[in-house]
Parts: sequence; C-alpha cells; structure tokens
Amino acid sequence: MNSFSSAVQIEELIRLQNDKSKQLKSSDYLSNGILPIVDQGATLICGYTDNLDKRYDKASPVIVFGDHTLHTKYIDFNFAVGADGTQIIVPSNDKDDVRYLYYVILRAAELIGSEGYKRHLKILKEFTTPYCRDHSEQQKIASILTSVDEVIEKTERQISKIQDLKKGMMQELLTKGIGHTEFKDSAVGRIPKEWDVIRLQDHIENVYSGWSPVCEPRQRRCDEWGILKTTAVVWSGYDPDENKVLASHHEAVNNAVVQSGDILITRKGPRARVGVCVYVANTPTRLMIPDTVFRLILRGNDKLLSEFASLAIGSDAVQIDWDRKKVGLAEAQVNINHQILNKTMLPLPDLVEQQKICQVLRDSQKQIDTQQRALAAVLRLKKALMQDLLTGKVRVNTD
Repeated sequence: MNSFSSAVQIEELIRLQNDKSKQLKSSDYLSNGILPIVDQGATLICGYTDNLDKRYDKASPVIVFGDHTLHTKYIDFNFAVGADGTQIIVPSNDKDDVRYLYYVILRAAELIGSEGYKRHLKILKEFTTPYCRDHSEQQKIASILTSVDEVIEKTERQISKIQDLKKGMMQELLTKGIGHTEFKDSAVGRIPKEWDVIRLQDHIENVYSGWSPVCEPRQRRCDEWGILKTTAVVWSGYDPDENKVLASHHEAVNNAVVQSGDILITRKGPRARVGVCVYVANTPTRLMIPDTVFRLILRGNDKLLSEFASLAIGSDAVQIDWDRKKVGLAEAQVNINHQILNKTMLPLPDLVEQQKICQVLRDSQKQIDTQQRALAAVLRLKKALMQDLLTGKVRVNTD
C-alpha cells in the first residue's frame, strides 16, 4: 500500500498552537538572559528574557513559522515566543512526526518564496504537497535530513571560527605588524616604530561613483553589461555574481567599469552597510558599480598597495572613525563622502611587509573559501534530498 498522498493541503496537516498572552515585544528582547526568544527572524535565537513566566509551554517540540518572513524553525528546547508574525505549529495528527512535518513546511515555504507568493500563513495553509502517512517512514526521512543539517551546522561553525580568527589576526597585523618589538603612538593608534602614517588623499588617483539605472531583475550573461548590487561589496570579499543586467538601450559608463586592482567602498545605505570595503583582485568584464558604491583607484608605482589599503580601511580604527562621521537623517540611510575618504589616516609599513600581511590574510581567506564551497555542496545535497524524499520520488527502507 502506497503511504504517500500526492496532494494534501497543508491546512489539513497542521494545528496552530499560539499563546499570545506570553508573546514578547521586540523592545523587550535582551542580548543575554535565562530564556532564549524565538521569533520569525532569520536567526534561530533572536534574543533572551529573564522572565520565566513567558516560557512557552503548550507543546514541545514545535515548528515556528514566520507569517511575514517564511522563516521556518524546528524548536525542541525551552523558549519564549517573540514579536508579531511568529506562528507556532504542531501536527493536526498527534501520530505524525513533528520533525518530518517541519521539513515538509520548510520545503513549502521555499517554494512559496520562489514562486513570488505573498508571505502569509494563509498561503501556506492553501499550499498542496505530497505527504507520507507512515510514521516509521516519516521518522526515517526526518533522520536523513537531520543528519545533513548537522553537517551544515558543523560547517557553518567552522566558517564562523575561521572568520573570527581572521578578523583577530587582521587587527593584530594592522597594529603590531610582523616581527616588531618597538612601538609608538600615532594618529591611528599604537603602531610599530618603523611604520609611517599617511593621509589617504595623498595616494588617491581617482574616486568614481557609479550609476543605478532601472535594470531587469536577473543576473547578466557574460556577453551583457551588468550593474553590481551593493551586496557585491561585503566583508567576506568581492562577489561579482551579485549583479543585474543592464537594459540594452543603455550604454556603459567607462568610469563606473570595475577593473582588477580597484578598491570598492559602499558609500550610502543602512548604517551597518556603509563603509564596507573590498579589494578587487580579479573581476569579469562588463560590470559597473552602482551609485551606492565608490570605485577608488590609487596612484600607480605608489608605496601604498591597494590590497593593503583595503585591509587598513576595514580596520577597527578606520571603521569606528567613519561611523562617527557618517551623515544622514535616519539609520536606514546614511552616507560617507569624498571629504571623509580624503581625510582618512592609514598606517603604512614598507612594501615588503604590506605584501606579507596581505599574503597571510589571503591564506586565511582561502581556508574560508574552501569551507564555503563545502557548505554550498552540502546545501545542494539537502535541496536534492528534500525534493526526492519529501515527494516520494525516492522511498526509504524502514526495515
């Protein structure tokens, strides 16, 4: 007998188990505390509370679904429910496996998002999905997918650990250098005695801003011109795949075209995203910066390497200084200008030491890149397994 139903509305499979009386407002979240708070945000735990009376106690384990975000979480620990939009779901059939239902809802949420539906619980309830009725098979499917999730979590922890090590190493190298024993106070803090301090303005050849015409909402092909998204400039590095195709009736603007050796800096947007700096070691052709990004070109044959300059701009000293100087009427829209760039002070080792510092951090980034490729492979595996196992295309042996 086939235990898979080919098309079941999710509304038939779920029961809401909300307790609005214990729901916490986002203004009540603490950064540390006794009881973790779970809401519809992307992270598993969004904050904490010390009010144990707010502990959710209607069921366990449960599925948390974001009414406005589609984020879906499996929760099997004590928690408090966060802000509006957080929906608590359990199986309508007590014999169904909660973790299996979680993966069914997770797959549905991903498909709803990719099809452009409005993000709402009502849409989820109306969504039809294949569904396994056999409890043993549900458990087996959930076990396989959980094993993959454990590999994903382990890899993400490894990436986070290496990123933290790289960040600490970068701050150490930019303040203490390599092999120095004597130090001095300077305009950028305590640095090796042999280092100089320079004003960025004295080493800039040109600073260009890009443009942001209306683009088609797709990535450009290699023979097309594209405009980078602001998300191409992130602390993990330059990502040229983050682009939109330029409409064919527009012509390229030469000064906006990204070249190898450029420094790119986000210049306006939300406060946390402004001032992000990357060095462009290599880039595909036919890509331009948007008007939210500076393209910084240093003078040729200069004693300041572009790669080192980008690292120094990313240092705590510069970023704290820039954060004080950002201008704007709201946190969601601030900017940095040419004057802020020009007056930026940077430490300056000799060229040999600059190259050594860059190489050390490059090697560290290679470790991160290796782990991120491994993570991408496991994520692809999970997606394929969810498609095969949750639709019944591949059946599991429960013997």
